Amino acid sequence: MQDIICHTKKGTSPAGVPILRREYIFSTDDSAGSAASAAGSNSPDFADSAPSSTAAASAAVASTTAVAPAAGSSLATDSAVASNPTEADSAHRPIDEIHIYSLLQEISGTPADPKMFNCDYAFSRTGWQSWDAGWETMANERTPHYIPFLIPALKKYIEVPESAYKKDKEYGQFIIWLRWNNYYLVAASTGNARTADTTSTGATGNAPGSFASSDAFGGGTASSDAFDRDTTNLAGNAPNVRTITALPPVQYELCRKTNTITCRVYSTGKTWKNGDKTAEISFFLVKNYFELKDTIRFLFRDTTNSGTRFENLAFLGKTPGGWESWYNHYNKIDESLILEDLNALNTTENLIKCMYIDKKQPVVFQIDDGWQEGTGQWEINKARFPHGFADLTAKIREKGYIPGLWIAPFIFDYRVPFIKRHQDWILRDKKGNPIPAGFNAPWGAPIGKEQPAGPHNYFVLDLSRNDVLQYLDGLIDRAINEWGFRYLKLDFLFAGMLYGCFKNSGAAYEWYDRAIKVLTKRTKANNGEPVAYLGCGMPFESSFNHFPLSRIGADTKEAWDFAVLKAVRFNGRPSAYVNIKDTLGHAYWNDAVYKNDPDVVFFRKENCTLTDSEKELIALVNYLFAGQIMYADDPAHFSPADEAPLTQKILAFYDKFEGVSFGNVRIAPDIYAIFSDDCKYTGIINLTKNEYTIAQDDLQKVAQLQVYGTVAACPNSTESAPIATGAQTVAECQNAHTAACPNGTESAPDATTPTAPGSSKTVTNYKLVAGQGSITEAVGGTQERGGILLKIPSHSIYIQERVSQESAHNSAP
Repeated sequence: MQDIICHTKKGTSPAGVPILRREYIFSTDDSAGSAASAAGSNSPDFADSAPSSTAAASAAVASTTAVAPAAGSSLATDSAVASNPTEADSAHRPIDEIHIYSLLQEISGTPADPKMFNCDYAFSRTGWQSWDAGWETMANERTPHYIPFLIPALKKYIEVPESAYKKDKEYGQFIIWLRWNNYYLVAASTGNARTADTTSTGATGNAPGSFASSDAFGGGTASSDAFDRDTTNLAGNAPNVRTITALPPVQYELCRKTNTITCRVYSTGKTWKNGDKTAEISFFLVKNYFELKDTIRFLFRDTTNSGTRFENLAFLGKTPGGWESWYNHYNKIDESLILEDLNALNTTENLIKCMYIDKKQPVVFQIDDGWQEGTGQWEINKARFPHGFADLTAKIREKGYIPGLWIAPFIFDYRVPFIKRHQDWILRDKKGNPIPAGFNAPWGAPIGKEQPAGPHNYFVLDLSRNDVLQYLDGLIDRAINEWGFRYLKLDFLFAGMLYGCFKNSGAAYEWYDRAIKVLTKRTKANNGEPVAYLGCGMPFESSFNHFPLSRIGADTKEAWDFAVLKAVRFNGRPSAYVNIKDTLGHAYWNDAVYKNDPDVVFFRKENCTLTDSEKELIALVNYLFAGQIMYADDPAHFSPADEAPLTQKILAFYDKFEGVSFGNVRIAPDIYAIFSDDCKYTGIINLTKNEYTIAQDDLQKVAQLQVYGTVAACPNSTESAPIATGAQTVAECQNAHTAACPNGTESAPDATTPTAPGSSKTVTNYKLVAGQGSITEAVGGTQERGGILLKIPSHSIYIQERVSQESAHNSAP
């Protein structure tokens, strides 16, 4: 008997990228897997490698095999998951164990070249929620391991609940890749994507409260009582949830010693039934950064309605942006302060006025934490906002802005009166103790009867309860239709994925999905005005359908780093440095999986220790690699002398790079090469504390490999044909620079090439157009290969533009 049957399907993206899609079906006997295979449909949106005739295609669309773990593997020995199909999973369920080089061969059809695909691959782990480390590590690196002895609850931010982490493994979630130079081997959990070729069609026994539908997104109707598991029904007030049933999030466990990836699903509490789909993972291999992004965009496109997952964000403009009160005032806000900034936003030459207001673009004006009576007590603090919110949002709309509000709907401070009245709403463990959701100093007592867990811990609601769902539904309705907000930042959502003794049995991911559908179901207010949601601190895989606009990294900060939390290696710490790494690591998601919110930019001098170079770096990274620009400085105290010059400088960069698509690749610890999709712009981001030097030739080679997948003999001879004949393969460029690589004749701007009398040589000129740094000739060198050096200062960005390509004719000395 096998628990999981693997159903494999091969196809290609529109660009011709081979994709290996594996569906994992729960089975109590082998016949169930065969039945699941036979039931698979040949989707027109996912081209099969099967014969073209319908009958032949249906027969050849999939191969079905039982997952066969290697002897001694974690899959073969895992006993934590219930083997009795009538029992709920008691831990993460293992679904597959994959050998990396076997997978490469299965995708490409040929054995992997050991010279190219060696064991020195980089690993990108994604992270499980917004604040978990989302950057790439090299072969000899590991993601820093948090030291939890001071604040154990911080682990909640950076570890998938119910995980058993091992020191000799590396962990990733949702979408991961292994990278050899410019080749990316990608595993993407696509089971929750809303595409015709990936959407599950409602296997039996799925979500608690069973949403009946013959087609997950094809117009099926919900049962008469969507929450019929609870004795307290919502009757006519049942939230209008969609009928799709989510699949559990996938976690990958990489073992470099064996070059294997173990795939598990976070399904603790789930009772599977025969034929249930547990997961779907799409594997593919691409040869450059932009192929990676395009393939991800294809896999996560939304074909169920308009064909785009970003349709509901249209009213925010192409690049959403605006002002928010956090990162300057933090939770020390009140009505007078908010009104002061509201009235000043269009009267001083700040970024938002110049970039959005003056250009008649939509502007968000968002009130962040500090407005409420307490965390979990989501009532207006009348001492701070005596006139309430309806009057305030009316003033915001009068200015032409979109009113925004921050709420953390799932969590609470144990001390608030609201939770004292609803002790039965608390998610508890087997001993009846409230389950801590995390640490935040203002949100919990240090010790005593008002703190049932560690110091300053906060807690989470039991999302399986229908009365909790009804309360959340009412909270959002009030924020939108009574208070007048049209942009809701919903924060600390990861807490909804914690597993506990739910009132109604089931898995956390199912209850989370149901709750998120309730929170985000209003795409319009009662008066017809559109509404948008920003997800923050949210589990990536379980949220992308509901929060197309989302924070994809740790909180930024008005300082480069957070020394105390850095010392204990906490990767989710508020920090400009960590935030930039997350933004770069998730850049390939932007306008594909999410419209990436990178957090705010800074220009002010007061209450800010960032240098102008660091501010410039943050502003450019946010614009080039993400999809929203938010500003938290105090417009009422805008300093023309201190802030205006930097503001105008950044605006000029934004204008210059408008519409240009950029990619990045990590080439050394905290060093990133950046490049536009035509290699017109190339550059370096230096996050280290030292100056970084790179040869012009080396930067161009990295950029061309990441853009074109090859180093061409003369890639930039014309704009329209960047790949010339005689292109050099990746393998040929792996080691010594011996072949005719493209930029061996590059020079600094306006330089001449010292050659023999009467000879000529083609040179490519570059000039610095943004950031910090210099182009210099190596001492004693020439403009031959490696002779031109780029020097980039600490904590800065350097971008150069290819301005011309000309023939230099030299006469005798």
